[in-house]
Order: sequence, then C-alpha cells, then structure tokens
Amino acid sequence: MEKDQDSIINFPHFTPSARARWKQIPLRAQEDILAAVWCAECNKGTSMNLSEAHIKGGFLILKGICQRCGHDLVRSVEPED
Repeated sequence: MEKDQDSIINFPHFTPSARARWKQIPLRAQEDILAAVWCAECNKGTSMNLSEAHIKGGFLILKGICQRCGHDLVRSVEPED
C-alpha cells in the first residue's frame, strides 16, 4: 500500500505555499531531509520532529525539534529551478 503524504506528516503550521512545496518533494526525500539535521545542542547530526514550515527567499524553511534533546532546529531546502 502506498503511503499518503498527508497521513505521514501533519501540517498544522505550514503556510499554503510551504505545504505545496513540501508535497512536491518525493516521500523518500522528505524522510531523508528530516533525518539529516544538525543539532547545535547535541553537537551532532540528528532527526527532526517537524512542526512548521514557510517559504522565505524561495527557500522552504522547516522548523522542528531535535528527537534527542528537544532543542529547536531549522533546516532549509533550496528552491527548485
């Protein structure tokens, strides 16, 4: 059974443009993006629990918390050309 992107990640704090951009990214790539985030508190790579997103300067800005320590994290995704 194929996964529905809306059932994987809840979008309570996504702007409409951020939600549309996020849904353009293949599910496997979404998982990879969220699994490869640097936490300054842990001082190592970690996974992010995604909580909000918006578009700024063409970049998709993802905000969430570190799965290890709960520190706030931000990850940007370059715009598509």
